[in-house]
Amino acid sequence: MEAAYDVLLLQSLSRRRAGVVADAGVRFADTPKPRPSPPPAPSGALSLLTKALPAVDRSVGGDKQALAGLAGVFAVAALWVALAGGPLPPNLPDAPPGAPLALATAAAVYALRRKRVPLPRSLGLAAAGLAAGALLGAALEAGLRVDIVALGPFGSPAAVVAEGALTGTLAAAALLV
Repeated sequence: MEAAYDVLLLQSLSRRRAGVVADAGVRFADTPKPRPSPPPAPSGALSLLTKALPAVDRSVGGDKQALAGLAGVFAVAALWVALAGGPLPPNLPDAPPGAPLALATAAAVYALRRKRVPLPRSLGLAAAGLAAGALLGAALEAGLRVDIVALGPFGSPAAVVAEGALTGTLAAAALLV
């Protein structure tokens, strides 16, 4: 009985190695599944933004529409920080813009997760980009001293540091991995 089973098993294995399959609908663990067709092209203002973006390597999970959404979130956050970072009256404290930074960090984590980066690593990369950008913004603010002489819409040192943090977070989400 065992000898007959071994003969059948070896015949099945030899047919499998030769590429002969009894049923085309049967998939084995080492056979890749067919990829779905790409989504339809976007319409409206988003299509203009996606056409303006350069081609992206799709093997890392990025596509033009996702990059356009990421750029839109970071543009809104940067505008929010710029508008909130105007010159302050002398008696008001300079508060860091936490909500736009939180929004940008969440968008960076989401973008990294779409690239199939594990959650702990995407959180670490977003936090590292935020910290590196904040250090860059602090160095820039130390040289410019926008609390003494305002630089365009930036009259608040926290706004300059926050813009640097936004830049670092965007770089981490778009360029890393």
